[in-house]
Amino acid sequence: MSEKRTLIAPDNAGRLDLWLSKQLGVSRAAVQKWCKGQNVLVDGRVVKPATKLVAEQLIEVSIPPPPPTTIVPQKMDLDIQYIDDQVIVVNKPAGLVVHPGKGNWDGTLANGIVHLITEGTGEAQRPGIVHRIDKGTSGLLVIARTEQALQCLGEQFAEHSVDRRYLALAWGEIGAGTIDEPLGRHPVDRIKFIQREDGKRAVTHYNCLATGIPAKSGSGGLISLLCCRLETGRTHQIRVHMKHLGHPLLGDPLYGRRQCTAAWKKSVDALDRQMLHAWTLGFQHPNGKKLQFSVSPPDDFISIARFAGIELDNVIKQ
Repeated sequence: MSEKRTLIAPDNAGRLDLWLSKQLGVSRAAVQKWCKGQNVLVDGRVVKPATKLVAEQLIEVSIPPPPPTTIVPQKMDLDIQYIDDQVIVVNKPAGLVVHPGKGNWDGTLANGIVHLITEGTGEAQRPGIVHRIDKGTSGLLVIARTEQALQCLGEQFAEHSVDRRYLALAWGEIGAGTIDEPLGRHPVDRIKFIQREDGKRAVTHYNCLATGIPAKSGSGGLISLLCCRLETGRTHQIRVHMKHLGHPLLGDPLYGRRQCTAAWKKSVDALDRQMLHAWTLGFQHPNGKKLQFSVSPPDDFISIARFAGIELDNVIKQ
């Protein structure tokens, strides 16, 4: 059953979607979706989200209930870093898909956490999922346990106020900088993303924490340990941006190098994923408190770094 809300617009309320999202404590995207579904009436009329409100106008909202999930709970030994009545923070292992989709209809992170979602939240196939990381990427994710938390976190991701920092191992010597290049799907290979002018804006800030090279590897064996901070969160963003710079990530099956020096061949051939780890995650809890988490990368990442002479414990704690 939908929830009914009635509000009166004040002077200088401005855009409907902006004002209503603040009044109801929901995301702007949610209000826009309700408007398109004719769940929002202004003086009895269906209007667009960008409608400018006038003082004393009557706004009637029918807040639709979230769709029931169809995901079957599955028992998983998940590395839960934090849990309370609103949110869950999970350290996702590499190889685990975040939510069901084509080719992965079960055995996903969503299957493992759906029994912990206390309310119907989000889309039916993505209960509580606010953001995701690639199957081959390890590290931190926050999941909403309630609709309130979903809206609160969703707004922060939309405003790019969530602190997300990744560790990455990339080929070559790289300094520090910012990549501001729009990304979109490859016109032929729809699995891939590329830099394209008509794509969505994507911004990655990066800096080099250390460089390393295996013994007897030659100049072509140099790698960099990077800290990448996401300002936006596009699919494959760090992977595509580093490829665009000419420094693809080690082990990346889509954007990585096909050849490497002899010293690296055995180690790289053994990799089945990109060397990318969601290292730190900071956000504002629905109760207003700022939370910050950090988790070390998995063994394969540590081993590859050590092979190049980079001791992660000495670097990431500086």
